Amino acid sequence: DEENGLLVHAIDPDAAALFAGGEFTWPFDNNGHDLAPILDTPYLLELDSYENRVHLLDASEPDVVRRRGHLTFDDDPIAGWGRGDVAYVAFDSDQLRALDVSHPGNLVDLGAVLELRDVRAFLPEGDHRLWVSSTSSDLWLLDLSDPAAPQILMHQWWTGSIRGLTRVDHYLILSAYLSGLYVLDVSDPLEPVLVNQVTGHYAGGTAHHGDRIYVSSNFVDGVTVFSLADPTQPHEIDTIPLSGPARLMSVHRDRLWIFGGSYYGQTTVYDLLDPDPTPPPVLVIGGLGGAGLAPLGDHVAVGDTYIYLVNPPCREITAVEEGGRVPAPR
Repeated sequence: DEENGLLVHAIDPDAAALFAGGEFTWPFDNNGHDLAPILDTPYLLELDSYENRVHLLDASEPDVVRRRGHLTFDDDPIAGWGRGDVAYVAFDSDQLRALDVSHPGNLVDLGAVLELRDVRAFLPEGDHRLWVSSTSSDLWLLDLSDPAAPQILMHQWWTGSIRGLTRVDHYLILSAYLSGLYVLDVSDPLEPVLVNQVTGHYAGGTAHHGDRIYVSSNFVDGVTVFSLADPTQPHEIDTIPLSGPARLMSVHRDRLWIFGGSYYGQTTVYDLLDPDPTPPPVLVIGGLGGAGLAPLGDHVAVGDTYIYLVNPPCREITAVEEGGRVPAPR
């Protein structure tokens, strides 16, 4: 982008160092840029709640990330998810809109397709269905057989603000603020049945790896670790201490990425294959809290005042400098 430039950060976890090239900035100092993945593509949705815009980011070449196209709306985009040629964006006006992203430079709004309030989380169910939850305690199952015209197949309401969704075998685990964890049997996705509720936790976002689920909270420092050896009986086995609440989490290639965890902004990465039951973090970066997070191939993309593309396993690191590729120091 000739106007804004490009900023790419790459991380060598062995050296725990951060390297940067050109700049990719916005004309303000706030982190209102959430990110949403578009599965099976090298693209990301950038949800700009300040300008009410949805941008498509092309990260097929991480050192030349570009905005390919955008749409401007009358309301704030608050959450998104996509697969292939269609992406879905939820807005503060309680509308879920479908976007055609098959031509990256020319996004097309397919219309306000559904009225869904306060959407927070998405989780695909097979190839043609999508779980959607809300901070107003709603759980929906959408039919995406016609991606441009999703339909509501099922709607339930649960006590508490549903901020995370996890699928384990034929169970769906809802992480709900004030209500803890709900375990639903979704053998028949059209008729979820409650089999257990784990109370006593201000549950927020979740990340899943193996037989464990990692649960954050907006009001409790650190991350709580639950065992899912028996998915119907989640039980707390550990905590990851942090100096503040975790804002965002994701598991990417056997590593747990925690954004936030500090009132000053921090990124902490843990190796989930470490046999130590309480392993130290493999990487800590101060000052990067993240407004959005999306795994992307070899990278993890972080939206903040800048966009960062982080390559956790890389050994040889290059950075972009004045249009040319130069080796970065180890």
